Amino acid sequence: MMQKNTKVTTQLFKLRIYLFILSLCTLTILQEGKPIEGANFYSDLHPIDWWGSVTPILGKLLKSNLFAWKFFYFCVLFLLILAFKSLLENGYFQILNNKIYATLVLFLICQFFLANGRDGLAFAFILISTSLLTNTKNGKHNYIRRFYFLSASFFLGLAIQLKTAYVITVLFYIILFGYKKNKILNKMSISLFIISATFFSLLINFSSQNLAKIKPSYPEQQVMFYDLTSVYCWSPDNSARAASKSALEPFLQRGKDSQNLCENLVSYGWDTLRIGNDRNNFSPPLKIVQIDESAKFENLRKSWVNFIIKYPQNYIKTKLIFVGEIISMGNIFNRNSSWVEFQSPLSILNSLVKLPLLILDKLYLFTILGFLLIIWFIKKFNMDLSIFILVLLLNSTIVYVANNGRYLFGFLLLATLLTENQKSISSINEKV
Repeated sequence: MMQKNTKVTTQLFKLRIYLFILSLCTLTILQEGKPIEGANFYSDLHPIDWWGSVTPILGKLLKSNLFAWKFFYFCVLFLLILAFKSLLENGYFQILNNKIYATLVLFLICQFFLANGRDGLAFAFILISTSLLTNTKNGKHNYIRRFYFLSASFFLGLAIQLKTAYVITVLFYIILFGYKKNKILNKMSISLFIISATFFSLLINFSSQNLAKIKPSYPEQQVMFYDLTSVYCWSPDNSARAASKSALEPFLQRGKDSQNLCENLVSYGWDTLRIGNDRNNFSPPLKIVQIDESAKFENLRKSWVNFIIKYPQNYIKTKLIFVGEIISMGNIFNRNSSWVEFQSPLSILNSLVKLPLLILDKLYLFTILGFLLIIWFIKKFNMDLSIFILVLLLNSTIVYVANNGRYLFGFLLLATLLTENQKSISSINEKV
């Protein structure tokens, strides 16, 4: 009887922790919950895509209704906490070996989701997909296991449509931690899972374009413009510079020349090329490709691809310039200039709740360098995690357009949490 009461008390304590985190993060939703960036033009008469189709669909469905967005965030938050609970109780996240660590990491996960719009939502969907995938082993009946499998595929498809630029990292994450690391699925099943997730991703994209009438906005142009401008301004090879200049000239604003490109080029992001900077009264040198300008985009893409084929060394050398920015990507929670907002009692309370995360963010602990330091300190480094970080670094270098830590943080956190599971899963299988 004593043992039974202790078990009930432990379960109640766990429930209290989850409810406590849910309450703190609901406070954040009430204070900060708003449409994902760009929903004001995603939901107008001519909605457009931007690195995937999920965001414009949400904008079209929820529009600028704050209550609808807050309710949506709460639903995803609830699923996210359930996914974390399932993974923890099923023997994953072995690195969290006590309740204090688990509570702090869960709080970090939930706050990252709420603070980072599209990237936070993609991270939440990947975690939910991972949890559903691990439960395919626990279903008592085939139809239950299939439900888990298809649901996991659907959520991963949503995540891919939210982070199409990082599809290489998403798929490698599934292969590494779904098959090689934790042996959740065999080779055939993991292949089928990737095919199924890809199918859902393409279906979502097809539906958005044909049913929701989402128009393409050619977000890939960010990478192309940034690459070509970087080579022109920073490469010592005159031939490569001439080729990149020729590719960029059709897109210069009236009255601007190639020198204006270099005046606006910085290593921490491409935005100054499209909006300018304070030195030139925010007069941008480039005219970006607009909706319905598919011919212009095709010309840009053709020029970019031809340049990479003809000058691969210059392309690679220029890309390496950004590695320093990528490994120190931060600014996950520090979006505002003030540490504490004094607009209302609710804003003050919410600011105090998030203050520890702001401090850690300022210390650059939520960067690749920060994670490497933490992993080295707790002695959890291994080959699989090293390979994953290298793949993430490669993917980030290829698509680099800004040094925003939100692009990488979710992957780094999930990989670190799952990196310690091989021994525990193997030992469980041996006992069975």
